[in-house]
Amino acid sequence: MIAEEIQIDTKLFKSWRKKFVGKSNYQYIGPTYTNSFAEEKHWTPIEVAKQWGVSSDLIRSLFRNEPGVLKFDRPASRAKRSYATLRIPDSVLVRVHTRMSSRATVLK
Repeated sequence: MIAEEIQIDTKLFKSWRKKFVGKSNYQYIGPTYTNSFAEEKHWTPIEVAKQWGVSSDLIRSLFRNEPGVLKFDRPASRAKRSYATLRIPDSVLVRVHTRMSSRATVLK
């Protein structure tokens, strides 16, 4: 499932806005600027699902292959299934919300 194929039509998703705390995401290091992902808030799929008013399964499918999302994989063994833990940085959350809000398409 691709994020652009989904239209999230919940009141929470439509009214969601990133709350800026006033801290810059950029840090000066030598002659160039770098984005410091380590200092950003990282959200769980359940937290994002509550904010947007959708299921955590939908959030996992939207962010599974999104660039910038941290994915921790535990491979399957004979006794246990494989497992992946996702952490979604603030900047990725805002990027996906902006992209999905600006282009409303319907899942076929």
